[in-house]
Formats: sequence, structure tokens, C-alpha cells
Amino acid sequence: MTTTTTVGAASARLSYARPVSSRRPKPGRHRSHRARTLHLLDLENLVDGYVACESVESVWNEYRQVTGMLADEQAIVSVAKRNAKAAFFALPSGVRRVIGSDGPNGADAALIDSIDAKRVAANFGQVMLASGDHIFTPTVQQFLNFGVPVVQVIGGGFSAYELYAACTSQLYLAEARRSALGRRKSAAG
Repeated sequence: MTTTTTVGAASARLSYARPVSSRRPKPGRHRSHRARTLHLLDLENLVDGYVACESVESVWNEYRQVTGMLADEQAIVSVAKRNAKAAFFALPSGVRRVIGSDGPNGADAALIDSIDAKRVAANFGQVMLASGDHIFTPTVQQFLNFGVPVVQVIGGGFSAYELYAACTSQLYLAEARRSALGRRKSAAG
């Protein structure tokens, strides 16, 4: 890299020949240009109700790839009590696990109860919500009111229109969607 600096009428030519690999980030600077992200996953929605170790591992890997999830980002995963064993043994150790009741929307309610929108707004620049359940719409509105954009990640389950419309943007887990469609077709026929 060659730069020319001009001081008054004189000009000097400086040459730098430092290899890229020897450059180090300045202390206190984060290497990523993306806002710090909180990942909220309704695992049962992502796998369309089919919670088994292999489906959880597959969806988790696809989720990380599609969202560009960094190793140091916080993820909170919720499932119903009946699915906790199969789901949680398939997830990496750094993931925060939340267990909900076995009733309708039990895992969803547990995930919502585990977060505070004001605290999220103070510590994160965006939220990725992996669910399609309408129960999350008021929570998404709270994040948006605090100025935190919400990206909806859609997997094997369906998405409620209210939630889809409330989120800032959407990402799709194509393989999870194909697997869920295949299971639906085989169950129907």
C-alpha cells in the first residue's frame, strides 16, 4: 500500500509492506460489524413438532448457517417438558435451555417469560426469533418499540400472519421446511 501525503508544497511518498495476517484488531474493538444478536428459538416450531436428536441437530446446524450465528452470541431455546430430553442433549453446551409446560403454548410462554424486552434493548442490537406462533407478536412489538429490529426465522412449522407482518424481515430454513413437508405428505398418504 502506498500513500502520498502533502505538506505545504512538499510531498513525501511512504510505503507500507506489512502482511495482512500480522494485523491485529485494536483492543476493545469487536471484529463483527453486525449488531449483537439475541437468538430466541421455539424448537418445536422449527422442527414442526418432530423433536428427535437427529432433527434437532440438523435444524440447529442449518439455523447457525442461515443466520450467520457467531459463536459468542446468546441463544435461548425452549421446548415442552415432554421433549426436553431429546432436544437438549442434541444442542451445544452454551445454549440456554428453557422448559415449558406440556400444555398448549407451554414452551412459548416459558420463552416469553425468560426475557425482558427492556434488558434486551439495552444489551442487543437485534433479535432473531425462530418461531411462527402468534403468541410472540406482542413481544415483537415490545422489541420494536424499544428500537430493536426482529428477524423472524421460519423453519418447518407455519407462521401466523400477525407475527410475520410484525417482524422486520424473515429468513427461511429450506431444509427444515422440506423435511417437514415430507413428513406431512407421508403422514397424509
